[in-house]
Amino acid sequence: MTEHLDKLSKKANKLTDKGIRLENTGDYENALKCYSKALSLYDQLGDSLGKADSLNNIGIVLNAKGHQNEALKYYKEAMKIDEQINDLGGKATRLNNIGEVHRINGDHQEALRCYKEALLIYEQLHDLGSKGVILNNIGLICDVQGKYDEALRYYEEALNIAEELEDLSVKATRLSNIGLIYRQKGKYSEAMDFYRHALEIDEQLGNIPGKATDLNNIATTQFILGKYSEALKNFEGALQILNEIGLGSSQNAQIFRKNIEYVKRKLGKEREI
Repeated sequence: MTEHLDKLSKKANKLTDKGIRLENTGDYENALKCYSKALSLYDQLGDSLGKADSLNNIGIVLNAKGHQNEALKYYKEAMKIDEQINDLGGKATRLNNIGEVHRINGDHQEALRCYKEALLIYEQLHDLGSKGVILNNIGLICDVQGKYDEALRYYEEALNIAEELEDLSVKATRLSNIGLIYRQKGKYSEAMDFYRHALEIDEQLGNIPGKATDLNNIATTQFILGKYSEALKNFEGALQILNEIGLGSSQNAQIFRKNIEYVKRKLGKEREI
């Protein structure tokens, strides 16, 4: 009996690992199949932790596919299990994911409520990395609401945590977010400093998609400042990177192309004058 249960457990774990690999490659349909099979096995085993994680994984894939309301049901079911087994870390993860769905749906107040509840748990658990993620997410909400000074405080606290943990990849993202706030506040020199710092880190890490985003951010600021030739160079650099890594048809690439066309029109008008 024990041997049979052990085999089922190993099979469920393998299905979960396979689902994660498929999800990371964008094969959401097959990832869902793996997660659903794993869920069934964890249910048979009476493994509450495995069941909660499987429900969460299904929710993540559904959210990625744009099925937010379905994802919400799975996240909430997972959180019920977390509460039953007193898994605070699991509950905080679900709260963050539920908050993300509400943020996407435009329900900012409910998203903030979830994020702040998750933040309290992560502080209680002394989980600095997750605390940084939540602070950044709260900053995103404040940013969308036009509360730039408040967003800046959350982003800066999240940046401090990334620096404390020496997580360069996360640090680059936080720097970009802070740069965006300064750009929206009309403080373009400060924005450029943060964008360039993010670019330096992404180049150091070999983060090619990140470098493309950084160049686009720099170019956008240069465009606002009327530095059209410099902006064009960086927009084209960003697009070239995406083309080189096979993302020439991505949504970002399409945005970069539109930016390039717009800058070229601006340059054409300048030359006519």
